[in-house]
Amino acid sequence: MEIENHDEDLKYAMDLIFNYFSKIKEFLENNTYKNIMGALIVFFSAPFFLEVIGLKWVPSLDWVSQINTVATIIGVVTAAWSFAAAMCSEKEVTDWGKFTRVLTIIFSPIFFYFLARNATVVVVPMFFALVAGHEVELPFIVSDTDAGRRGCSDAIEIADQLILHEEICRIPLEIRLSLNAGDKVMVVGRGNDFGVFPKRVYRVE
Repeated sequence: MEIENHDEDLKYAMDLIFNYFSKIKEFLENNTYKNIMGALIVFFSAPFFLEVIGLKWVPSLDWVSQINTVATIIGVVTAAWSFAAAMCSEKEVTDWGKFTRVLTIIFSPIFFYFLARNATVVVVPMFFALVAGHEVELPFIVSDTDAGRRGCSDAIEIADQLILHEEICRIPLEIRLSLNAGDKVMVVGRGNDFGVFPKRVYRVE
């Protein structure tokens, strides 16, 4: 008798899960969802587009520390949403279609986790700084004086910073040569208490 009840409970639970994903699938096939997803991708990607034109946003360390838990939760929720979207997408009949769908299911949650987490810390304060920012000086700790990558040359690297936001670009050679890992620097530029668009860097004791 217990086994029969267990089987019934399991069947009921599976029916609930199936109905839940069916509802998600209906929503994901709606154009409204696609528009929302497209808008979120553009919104979350704004810092990377601005960096291309030379506006590099560096979040303050205090803000990164304060918002870390909230940003992680938002990242996890967004990752779960993207996973549900991938799972509920239409199955492709070709082998290549099945392969790309598997890759999407595996990697889209990771991509959207980091995208949403970084955007939570970066995007809203950054737009406030663009609209109503003022000149600020924010403290950071140098972790590397010989950093840099394509699109961000002659850079120094900041300790305890977000991935993709840990570098300050186009630092003059004489300033980089005067710095060592562990040095405290002040970064000057347009911004607010949450971050800064670097314009000048100087070392402090």
